[in-house]
Amino acid sequence: MVYAEVQMAKTRALMDSIELAETHTAQIEERVEKVDQELEEARRDLAKTKEIYENLDKLNTALEVASTLLASVTIVPTIGVAASALKKTIDLTRYPVDKATDAARVLESISQELRAKIYRVEEQVEKVDHKLLSTLNTQNDFQVLLGDAQSCIDSLSTSNSSKAELLEQIEAASAIANPVVRNLDSAQKTFLEGIISVENQTLKAEEQINKLFQLDAAINQALSELNPMIKALEDIKQALKKTVRVPYGITPKMCKGKWGIPYPCGTPVYFSFSVMQILEGPSRIIKPVMDLLNKEVDKILRPLLRKLNLDINLGGIPGAEELESLRNQLESILNDAIDDFARLILEFKVPAGAFSKEMLEAASKMKEINDCCHLNVEERLQRIE
Repeated sequence: MVYAEVQMAKTRALMDSIELAETHTAQIEERVEKVDQELEEARRDLAKTKEIYENLDKLNTALEVASTLLASVTIVPTIGVAASALKKTIDLTRYPVDKATDAARVLESISQELRAKIYRVEEQVEKVDHKLLSTLNTQNDFQVLLGDAQSCIDSLSTSNSSKAELLEQIEAASAIANPVVRNLDSAQKTFLEGIISVENQTLKAEEQINKLFQLDAAINQALSELNPMIKALEDIKQALKKTVRVPYGITPKMCKGKWGIPYPCGTPVYFSFSVMQILEGPSRIIKPVMDLLNKEVDKILRPLLRKLNLDINLGGIPGAEELESLRNQLESILNDAIDDFARLILEFKVPAGAFSKEMLEAASKMKEINDCCHLNVEERLQRIE
């Protein structure tokens, strides 16, 4: 038994090589799946760039509408100063948002290219997954075959004339197969070293992609404050067109009653002005009538003014520089990660393909040795019987 163990040193070395290579293959499969999932998630999340562009475009429109509406309501005394000040702030904000919208459009264009590139790599990953599974199966099958042949030869008596020949054959076959396994494992170690860098790149990309969600949240926050204000301003603008009528007397007409007693029977006469005209101050209106007009205007505007909030914050809106910086970071990091990952996959295909081909030949030879050993054992048992 000790003699056989000593004589099968090359076979045991091959077994050790296969076990190590099998461990590394499993690690590669796990790492490839992890990077593939991260890139797939990045591809999905990059679609957020389209939302950012569309929401910035909406924000641009909302700012323009808000500016126009604020200009139209500055005549309202209770909000005139605040509306005028907010209009100036919004007008100063519009140009940067316009530039940011252009930057977001470019970011979306780059994002489309990156998503397409990731998709192409995912197609390659699917192929390498099949290759890894095939490699694992080849390793497992050969390991079982080698272990079976090794155990069979080990079980033969030293007096068996075939044992020495089978030992020589399995050692020779192991000596040929071991470099094949080692070449594969060397490529696997290189792959594992390289994919660590890719994983780090995908983590950096994830940090940048998270910024997309933060930027979109800031844009939506601005829209959530602007839209209710715009609705309230639109209602006030419509209210400024409403007509207010207050009576100021009757036409000078007298009628006679049943007993011939005269009484005034003229029709009421009204002052009619729009709310806008009243706020502008119509000329030649006596104070009592003006007080009545103002009272009616107050009835119309007060409920609407209660719904208006001019205290809004537009400070978190992303600028063009921020979006351009994010675009450059994403483009650089993801391009490197995708290119490096694709290169690793391509480089691994060659040794993996060579391994599969050469191990088939080695397995065929090992099967011959195993079959011959088992045949020898069967013949010995038949002689005993």
